[in-house]
Amino acid sequence: MSYHVDTTKRQYILGFTVHEARDLSPDGSAIDPLIVVRALGREWKTQMKYGKALYVKFAESYIWNDIKLTDDEFNMASIEFELQAAHVFARNAVMGSGKVQLTMVYKRPGHAYNNKMVQLSSGHRLAARVKVSVFCYSEGDDPPRPEHEDEVEDAERLMEDLGAAVMGFSNDDEFKQAYHLFVHMHFADSLGGGKGRFNPYITCDFNGVHLETPPSMDTRDIHCDECFRLPVVTPLFADSIVIRAWNKATWGSDQIIVQGRLSFSLLRMHAMSPKWFNFYGFDKKEVGDASAIHDVGECAQANAYMGRMLLSGRVQKIASVEDLLRPDLVKAPLAEEPPTSVQCFAIEVLEVSGCPGASCYVVCRLGVLKRTTKTAKRSRDSDPDVREPGRFPFKGERGRMKTLKASIPTEESNALDVFVNVYSSAGGLLGDEFKRVGFARLKVIDIKTIEGCETASPMWITCNPMAHLPNNIDPGAVLVSVKRSASLPEARMPAIVKPLPFELRAYVLMARDLNSGKGKEDNSLPNPVVQVSCAGKSVCTSIARSTVVPSWKECLRMRLQLQCSVSDMKVQPEPVRIVAYNDEGTDMVEQAKATAAAESAKAKRDTKSKAGKAKQDARALEDAESPKRKSLMDKSPKEAGAKLEDAESPGGVKSLQDQGADGAEEKTETQALALKDAEGQNDSTSLMDKSPKAAKEKKEKKSPKAGGDGVIAQRVDHWGKSYNPFSLMGGYGMMRTSNLDHRDRRVIGRAQVVLQKCSRPGEKRRGMKMKWLKLKGGLLGAQHNGDILVAFELVREKYKDQIPVRSTTPAVRDCSISLSLLGIRNLTLDLQQWNLGKPKIMVLGPDIGDTPASCVISWTRRPPNPYAMGDYNKKWTKSGRSGFEFFKVMHIPARLPKACVMDPNIRFLLFAENADPAIDSPVAEGRFSLIEDMPWGKPEKAKKTLEALDAYVDSDVSDAQDGIAITDIEDGAEGETKQTYTTIKIDEGLISISFDPDDDTSFPPVVLDVTPDSVAGKHDIEPGMWLVGYQGAEDDGMRLTGVWTPAQAAAWVAAMDEQQVRPLTLKFRRKSCLENCVWVPPELEKLGLQMVQDKTVTPPRIAADLSEDRRWRKAGVSNGNFIVDINGVDLTDMSILDPKVRQLLGMRPSVITFRPFGKEGEEAQALAQRMNEEKSFMLQQPVMLNGLPSALVLETEVKMDHKDGDLLGTRVPRPCAALPPVNHPQALNLRLARSGLMDVRGIVKNRMKGDDGDEDDFAGRPSLLGRMEDIMEGRTFRTVDLLQAGEHVVGQIKFAFKIKYPADLEWADKIEDQNTSDFWLFQENSLRRKYKKEQPFQLRVRAYIIRGLNISGAASGPANPYLFFRFGASTVRLEGHKQLLAVEPRYYKTEEKDVRFPEEALMEVGLHHWEAGTGADDLIGSSFIDLEDRWYAESFQASMRAKNVPIEYRPIMNGELSRGSLEMWVELIDSEMSSDVPTSVLFQPLPVEVEIRVIVYEVTDVSRQRCVDDLGAERESIDCAMRCYIDCKSYAGAHPKEQETDIHRSCVSDAEYNWRFVFPKVQVQQGENLDCFVQFAMMEHLGMQRPTMMCECFIDMKTYCKKVAQHRKMIQVESKVPLHDARDGDEDHSEGEGGSDDDDDEEAGGNAKKGRRADALARIMVQVLMQGEATQVAQKAGLGRDDPNQAPALSFPKSGRSWQATLPGVAATIQDIKDVSSSIKNNMCCALVCFLLIVVPTALSFVENPSTHCSYNGLLCSPKPAVAATAAGAAGAAGAR
Repeated sequence: MSYHVDTTKRQYILGFTVHEARDLSPDGSAIDPLIVVRALGREWKTQMKYGKALYVKFAESYIWNDIKLTDDEFNMASIEFELQAAHVFARNAVMGSGKVQLTMVYKRPGHAYNNKMVQLSSGHRLAARVKVSVFCYSEGDDPPRPEHEDEVEDAERLMEDLGAAVMGFSNDDEFKQAYHLFVHMHFADSLGGGKGRFNPYITCDFNGVHLETPPSMDTRDIHCDECFRLPVVTPLFADSIVIRAWNKATWGSDQIIVQGRLSFSLLRMHAMSPKWFNFYGFDKKEVGDASAIHDVGECAQANAYMGRMLLSGRVQKIASVEDLLRPDLVKAPLAEEPPTSVQCFAIEVLEVSGCPGASCYVVCRLGVLKRTTKTAKRSRDSDPDVREPGRFPFKGERGRMKTLKASIPTEESNALDVFVNVYSSAGGLLGDEFKRVGFARLKVIDIKTIEGCETASPMWITCNPMAHLPNNIDPGAVLVSVKRSASLPEARMPAIVKPLPFELRAYVLMARDLNSGKGKEDNSLPNPVVQVSCAGKSVCTSIARSTVVPSWKECLRMRLQLQCSVSDMKVQPEPVRIVAYNDEGTDMVEQAKATAAAESAKAKRDTKSKAGKAKQDARALEDAESPKRKSLMDKSPKEAGAKLEDAESPGGVKSLQDQGADGAEEKTETQALALKDAEGQNDSTSLMDKSPKAAKEKKEKKSPKAGGDGVIAQRVDHWGKSYNPFSLMGGYGMMRTSNLDHRDRRVIGRAQVVLQKCSRPGEKRRGMKMKWLKLKGGLLGAQHNGDILVAFELVREKYKDQIPVRSTTPAVRDCSISLSLLGIRNLTLDLQQWNLGKPKIMVLGPDIGDTPASCVISWTRRPPNPYAMGDYNKKWTKSGRSGFEFFKVMHIPARLPKACVMDPNIRFLLFAENADPAIDSPVAEGRFSLIEDMPWGKPEKAKKTLEALDAYVDSDVSDAQDGIAITDIEDGAEGETKQTYTTIKIDEGLISISFDPDDDTSFPPVVLDVTPDSVAGKHDIEPGMWLVGYQGAEDDGMRLTGVWTPAQAAAWVAAMDEQQVRPLTLKFRRKSCLENCVWVPPELEKLGLQMVQDKTVTPPRIAADLSEDRRWRKAGVSNGNFIVDINGVDLTDMSILDPKVRQLLGMRPSVITFRPFGKEGEEAQALAQRMNEEKSFMLQQPVMLNGLPSALVLETEVKMDHKDGDLLGTRVPRPCAALPPVNHPQALNLRLARSGLMDVRGIVKNRMKGDDGDEDDFAGRPSLLGRMEDIMEGRTFRTVDLLQAGEHVVGQIKFAFKIKYPADLEWADKIEDQNTSDFWLFQENSLRRKYKKEQPFQLRVRAYIIRGLNISGAASGPANPYLFFRFGASTVRLEGHKQLLAVEPRYYKTEEKDVRFPEEALMEVGLHHWEAGTGADDLIGSSFIDLEDRWYAESFQASMRAKNVPIEYRPIMNGELSRGSLEMWVELIDSEMSSDVPTSVLFQPLPVEVEIRVIVYEVTDVSRQRCVDDLGAERESIDCAMRCYIDCKSYAGAHPKEQETDIHRSCVSDAEYNWRFVFPKVQVQQGENLDCFVQFAMMEHLGMQRPTMMCECFIDMKTYCKKVAQHRKMIQVESKVPLHDARDGDEDHSEGEGGSDDDDDEEAGGNAKKGRRADALARIMVQVLMQGEATQVAQKAGLGRDDPNQAPALSFPKSGRSWQATLPGVAATIQDIKDVSSSIKNNMCCALVCFLLIVVPTALSFVENPSTHCSYNGLLCSPKPAVAATAAGAAGAAGAR
């Protein structure tokens, strides 16, 4: 029984696009909007826009690609979109926010929401709406691809009603239904598991709304009388209501205590009454920081109780959005707590098995309640090594716990789990103290209710490992008897069990995809060995050397003692544990010996070569000493001097001469050290450690360092001398590592099996249920580390000889496999380091029957059979990837299984140049499964059979905890079936049966010993049987001896032998282990048993225990048991109404024998009869207990009985009720918004133009959903990956094969037809000629790259991507074609390259991230294309001939994660023929130009509510005009984007315009999003003031423009369009209600703009036509009412204009006259001024001034002298003054 949940951390990519926002400001005032996006602690902002009130366009994208979450974290994660109004000197104002739950995005097809409108909310008000696209995918998922959607959705409705295109206030508003969500947190109990105190408060988050309760102080319990009220408007993009309990910190940030989530969809369908929610986590004493476990990359199951909450919730439907209330904490209505009942739990532990240590004990917890057993010691029959798993039996009352009394909810699914914890010393591995090594969680609903003192049948519970402990510590399993009852029994009966011998047969066949268990960075191949453990016994398979696909085909047999419950005669088998190890110590001696032998041979060869070199060195020395002769061998004086110094040194010449011998001696010593190291006699590093990396691994075995496993615990060594319970070592990520145990074994993975079937002799034996099981390993046991194929069989010990062991070799068919080895490709290993200059490949056939056939092929430059001179096998290295040509054909025999479960495969082992495949380990290994290619197999069925399962099922019984039934008839001697009563007759000789002569107190007489050769011995009378009767020659009948004591029986036997009473008949009884014998003393008058009064019930059956002291219950007698014997009298054929039975019941003393069943062999029939009766009764009811309709069950059984229809020959499981998934919107009836237009398709049309001028050359080109090689048919050669450590790809093997059945190794030589592919593939000469000589010298590769989709940056965010191509060693980088900050870069690039096969057959295409100023750009991702595979594939050649190679969407990978995809296709052509196949010029198609004409005729029902004068009074009339503005990035027309009509004067209600707005050259680009809308605004003109906007509307023109561009036909739509004032808000509604205060306004709800009255209605005609058509004479039209005024002709308005506007000609004439007259007047005035300026000064010259007698201007003045003097004197006097 296990409740483990796999919650491994996964990496996700989250991307989004913010398209637009509408209804920005609630009061209609202009704001500067921007969008802030938040998710999982990350934040991003759009560009700020300026002066927007109703609509704003963003079209900005971003990607986060570094998100790692567990499944539980991902289910609660969401992305939030927040609209802000930017301020310069103040904090930005939040206008609204909304959330999209990531799990809902992930569940969508393509993992994406496209163009969805998200409703934002601000408090209780509905705010703006934001259109977004969101995608989210994980490792192994394909990135989102473009899906075809109708680009003219609702086209008919748009053609009929222009109002349908109005944005913001359309009548068909998609946000319709409003709700109030009420979540009531009644009570929180024992937060933190009842340990410590907090300052707790509760928060509720849903759809961007956050509420929290006030904090409580210094407590662990919370009582809350308030309810969370949250307004909700559908459609929703979130479903999880997150409830959290926080601890309010005085300093620092608050911490989460517990958290959980509710489903809004389920609450909307069904209100939730008060319900308990339980929370579990990790004990802080064991795990100080739980986040450290998640940082490792895996997450274990919670193992500690952390508290519970009592919650209720409901959803109230609201009539309109106007009635929504703001989110708030409101007074909660009174609600009753869920009903509870007091339950008493009686728990008794009988045995713990499978954990290490010398002793252990068990602790059971229910919430904060705790019960403990006493300590049990390790069993003697277990492995004496306490570090190995063993058995710990709890004898007597050591395993009995005190009764645990608790209050349990009546709805038991809400009850707390019962934790069963195993504490052990773990053999010193964890220190000297006891620590928890395993735990299990029991659901209360799974615990049986048994009243009274009767105990429950024991059951085995599988424990889960602890997250913080090393994963090589087995958690074990517990045999426990647990029951519950309503009352506390005064006394509890012990759990009566009896050990029965069984034999477990584990058939371990093979495994696949195993790794070394050392982590992702390790490339070594494992030495797998499998250990099967059960009931304290363990058996191991042999060690498979250096392989990831081991094959054992072994049957492991173990003798087990399983406990049988006497109460129900059933055995609960202990879970079988399967552990796959990587053995790193065993088998090292043999490897060292082989290495030593090879080194010795090499040393002998080196000795000879070095001896010759020593002679040369001696000659060089002589040359150096001679003054006359200089040594020519000395390359430099320095070297000569060095040699001379060596010669002058003592023994220098000797050392040179004996260098070879000394080297040999050194080698010999090294070999001895290697052998000692392998045998454990020396601690030095083994010679097998050929590299520093291997030496490091050897050192790790001796002394593992802290953090060397990449997990959380620190270990000084594997003996447990020092242990830190939880210290996280950073930087290891998701390493899949484990510890070495004391046997130098490393855990690869584990699996557990629960058996529920026991084989019996005589029954029909079906084939073995071989199943593939997943092996879970890693640090926390959550990683999938491979699969194992196993089968199990459980038999009784006494039947083991009657049930033969099954053969591990399945039924096979003799076949032959022909294989053509083309060569090795893309080998990434260093050839020199791995000694792969001339590699060897060992090909192993399927390992199913006998030893698999093998063939070793060594690479040679010159082939054995060249087709011509100069024919060599190629060897190359390009860009770090090497390859070798082989062109080898082989035919090997093989045995393939008839069944598909064995997964036969061909294995390719890569060896070094000097390696011996029989001894040495391979460098890498690859395998290819043949299951889909067997001639008699069905591929689809084979794939399903090979799927690995999480659990092993060996029985068809649905109840996995039912146990194995054991009957009394099986309890005889081994191999026999013996009766209960045995009668023998002795005619002569001694009786030869002995009894205990000293026992004169007990009865009946029990046989003590029997002489084997006596009559009794020959009749199988055994010790332990009862003597129940005898009959002599003179006796009339059998005399009873059941009340005799053994002493009386011994005296009677002696007397009979002495008197020679013969013949003598003796009757014996054999007691069954399932029987319960109760001795009735003489003083007991009444039995106190109520019997079933039915004469048909035989033997007598107990109805109830009526005794005062419940003596029968205490003795183990249960209601329903049968009385089968009294004092040796057989009652199996008697009923309670038989007088003899009543007489026997009255006998005193007596021994009464009870058992759960009546007659022998009738148990199965009785059980079946009871089941049929119960089933028949339930089928008469409408609904059965399992929740299914009875009619459905009957229909299913009819199909099963008749095996008709699709059920023919199949085993259909019983139907079961299933709840809908909480994240499936359709199953939950969750209304989602309609999908917007995803305009990403259409790029493949009209984008290519060939040389022949065909503009639609590839309009019908097919498209694939993924990569072409995934679905490519007709492949000539197959490719298999060469792996290291089971998962590291280091190269490929390219080959072709064929299976022949029946076997024929010479079939290829018989082929005469050269047109068949078999002739060229499986004859070596033909293979070499066809695929080497006759292939083109070089091929032309043409890669067409259209665009990238969802491209993320190298680190995070958008990238600056540019393309690169790599063909072999040639790399092309297109940095000049980079696109900055592009999520969907468009390239339209064609790259051509001539390549040679096979060295340049691997093409890599990908993207780099360009960064300015850096030398090396980061890799975003790349994709590899095997051109060789495509060239040889018939399907690809057919598409090339048809010029119809499909477009593929290739994911670009960076590690295991895709960073987007490329839309592209690839062509391959013979370079000599490339001129005959012109290149398709790939370019972005030219845009289609359309012209938009908008004619506004009139505006009616104009509201003048906001047209007020200085005193605030509404003006009687206004002067207004219409303004039209086009917002389109692709607008390239000459006319201004903003155009305005003339002014309508004195408008009271209606205004007439008859005005045309023209916007030419709107470019529509196929395959690109078109954002085009037209804004209409009514403007009021106020003389000298700036015009003000009265009302407006927006019309989306995208659909009209695209339809015209596609069909080339003009669209004309006329309709009345409503115009609204964005400033109109809630005040309109409040005024209608008679006014309200501010609080009432806040309670009134959001601005429901859908139902309000329009401020004006404009009659508008929209015309959209092709630009070419618009320039024709008949279709030309001018602005306004200008010429050409046609299509249609617009008349002058009849109202709202002055007489000048009405009669423009007369007004012009009058204006000309005015101008002329004004000019004349101006000229006359100028002439008069000039005349006066000339005449007046001249006239003044001739007029005399009387006072001066001169002219007035002084020009004609001539004064007299006297007069002059007088004048001068006067002037001087005046000056003096």
